[in-house]
Amino acid sequence: MNSKTNEFSMNYRREIDGLRALAIIPVLLFHAGFSFISGGFVGVDVFFVISGFLITGIILSQLENRNFSLVGFYEKRARRILPALFFITAISTIFAWILLSPEDLLSYSKSIVSVALYVSNIFFAFDGGYFETAAELKPLLHTWSLSVEEQYYVFFPLLLILLWKLSRKHIPSLIICIALCSILIADWGIRHYPVLAYFSLPSRAWELAIGAFCAIISTQEKWTIENKNTRQFLGSLGLILILASVFLFDAHTPFPGFYALVPTVGSALVLLYAQNDTFLGKLLSHKFFVGIGLISYSLYLWHQPIFAFYRNYVEQPSTFSMLFLIVLSLILSYCSWKYVEAPFRNTQQFSRRKIFLLGGLSSLFFILFGSYSYYSLKSLPKGRYEYFLANTLTHHSAIYSASMDERLFSKYRIGLVQSPPDIIVTGSSRHMQINQSLVTGKLLNLSVSGASLQDLIALNYIATQRFSTANLFIGVDPWVFNEKSGQIRWKSLENDYANALTLQSDKPVSSASILTPLEYAPQDVPVGRIVSLYEKVNVSKVYSDTISPSLKDKILTDGSRIYNKSFAGKSPTEIARTFEGLKKYSLSPYLPSSELENTFSAFLRQQSAGHKVTLVLSPYHPQLYVQISPLLQQIESSILKIAQLNHVAVLGSFNPLLSGCAANEFYDGMHPKAACMKKVLSTTHIYTTP
Repeated sequence: MNSKTNEFSMNYRREIDGLRALAIIPVLLFHAGFSFISGGFVGVDVFFVISGFLITGIILSQLENRNFSLVGFYEKRARRILPALFFITAISTIFAWILLSPEDLLSYSKSIVSVALYVSNIFFAFDGGYFETAAELKPLLHTWSLSVEEQYYVFFPLLLILLWKLSRKHIPSLIICIALCSILIADWGIRHYPVLAYFSLPSRAWELAIGAFCAIISTQEKWTIENKNTRQFLGSLGLILILASVFLFDAHTPFPGFYALVPTVGSALVLLYAQNDTFLGKLLSHKFFVGIGLISYSLYLWHQPIFAFYRNYVEQPSTFSMLFLIVLSLILSYCSWKYVEAPFRNTQQFSRRKIFLLGGLSSLFFILFGSYSYYSLKSLPKGRYEYFLANTLTHHSAIYSASMDERLFSKYRIGLVQSPPDIIVTGSSRHMQINQSLVTGKLLNLSVSGASLQDLIALNYIATQRFSTANLFIGVDPWVFNEKSGQIRWKSLENDYANALTLQSDKPVSSASILTPLEYAPQDVPVGRIVSLYEKVNVSKVYSDTISPSLKDKILTDGSRIYNKSFAGKSPTEIARTFEGLKKYSLSPYLPSSELENTFSAFLRQQSAGHKVTLVLSPYHPQLYVQISPLLQQIESSILKIAQLNHVAVLGSFNPLLSGCAANEFYDGMHPKAACMKKVLSTTHIYTTP
C-alpha cells in the first residue's frame, strides 16, 4: 500500500458529515410518508458506502503505521454505536408497553432481544405473519442496518489483518471479488427471496465494499485527479445519481440489486471527488449539512420509533403532525448526541473497561428482559386475547387484525354476535373478501387462514348450533382432501370437530357435548406481575371506526377483511414473485384421502338437510393457474362430483376464466379481491363438471 495511507485518519473531512446529512434527510422524509421522496430508503445505502469507506481507511492506515489493535477497533465501534442505541431502545421499550397491543408487544419483545444480539436484520427478515405488519409500525425495524454493519465489523477487520500479513497487494482484488459475488447474490435474491435479500449482509456487503475500495484508491497517487473541473463534474454526477434514486425509485424498485448501483456509485463519486475545494464540497461542508450529519446517527435511531408509535395509535397521521414529529426527532437527536454520544466517546470519562462492561450488561439486560416479557405474555391462557378482540368488534366498525388464533376468534364471534345472520361464510383467507355488499341478507364471514376440512366442519357445527341460519356458503380449497397439507391449526377446534362428526354419524349426542352460547369467554385466571403491570399502563387502540384501508389489516363486523395498504398495493412484478411459494402451498406433496372425501360428503349431506348449502371455489391468479392447472382440475373434479352426489350447488372455479376474474383483481397468486368474488357469487351457471 502507498504511504499516503497514513493521511487517511489525519484529515477530518467536513463534506463527509454533509454526505451523512444527504443520506439521513431522505430517509427521514420517506419514513414520514412524503410521497415525493419515493426512494428515500436509498439513504441507508449511502450510509453503507460511507461506513465501508471510513472503516477500511482507518484500519489500513493503522496497519500501515503498525498501531492497529483489534480490541481498540471494537472499543471505538462500541463507543460510537452502543450508548445511543441502548438508550433509545430503553426509551422505546417504555412506550412500547404503553402503546402497543399484546400481539405487537410480543413481536417487539423479540425484536429487542435481536437488537441486543446484533441480529435484528435476520429477525426482521423472518418476522411477520401471513400478511406482514407494515414496516411503518415496527419501532425497531431500522436497527436492521446497524446489525448489518455490526456483522461487517466482526468479519472484515479480521480479513484485512490476514491479507495484510499474507499479501497486502491483493487486498483491492479481494474487495472487488467480494463486491461482485455479493451483488450477484443480491440480484438473485431479490427475484427469489426479496425480503431476505433486502436485510442480509451477503446481499449488502457489496455496498460496504464499494466504500472500502474508495478508501483504498483515495490513498493511491495514480487515482488522484488534480484537475478541479474534472472533480467538480464527477462529484456533481455523484450527487445527481443520489438525488435521481431518491426521487425516481420507489417501493417497487428491485432492491438491493443492480438498481442500488445508482446511489452507491453516486456516493463513491462524492467521497472521492467532492473535496472542500469544489463547489459541492463547500456546499456539503456548510454548517447546516455538517450539523445534521453530526447528529445523523441519533436522528436515525430516534425517528423510526417516534413515527411508529404515533402510527400505532393514530390511524391517519396528518402532514402537520408528521412535520411536528420530524422537529421532535431533531431536538431529541441533538440532545442524545450531546449528552449520550459525546460523553461516551470521551476516553477520560469512560475507560475501555467501562465501555465494554456497560455494553455487555446492557445487552444482557435487554436479552433477559425481552425474553421474560415475551414468555410472560405468551403464557397467558389460550383464547384470552381472541375473546377480547371478538368482544371489541361487537362495539366498533372494525378491529385491527392481529397474529392470533383465528379459530378461537371465530368461535367467540359466533357466541358474541347478537343478531342472527342470514348467511354464514366459512373458508380460508381466499374467501375473506366475501362481504356484506356482495349478498342480500345479513352476513357473517368466519373464514380462517389455511382452512382445512376439519375447520369447515367444526365452524359450521358451532355456527349452526348457535343460529338457525338458512344459507351456508362453504369455501373449499384445493388442499381440503390432501393428507399431506400440513394444516394443523384446526386442532384449536378439535373438540368441536369431534362433536360434529358424532352428530353426522346420527349417533345420540349428549347435551353436554352440544355447544350453547351461554359462555364463550375464557375463565379469568391470575396473571404474572409483569403482565398485570402491562395491563394497567397499556392504552393500545385495537379498534377502528372506519373501514378504509390503513397500515394494518382490518376485520369488519361482517367478518370480511380490509387488507393493509402494503399487501393491497402489490405491483404485478411483486405478485408474480408470490407464485413459486403459493403453487406449493399445502399442495406439495399432494396425497388425496378417500377418508376426507367421505367425511366431506357426509358433512354436506348432514348440513343440506336443514340449510341451503353452496360451495364456493375461489379462483387462482390467471398466470398461477396455468402453472398448476392439471392438479387443480383433478381436485375440482372430485369436489364437483361430491357436490352433485349430495345435490349441493357450486359457485366459481379454481379457473379464473370461468368466473371472468382478471389478473388485476388479485392481491397475489391466490387471494382474489372483492371485485373477483362478486363475479364468483353472481355466476349464473352452476358448475357440475370442471
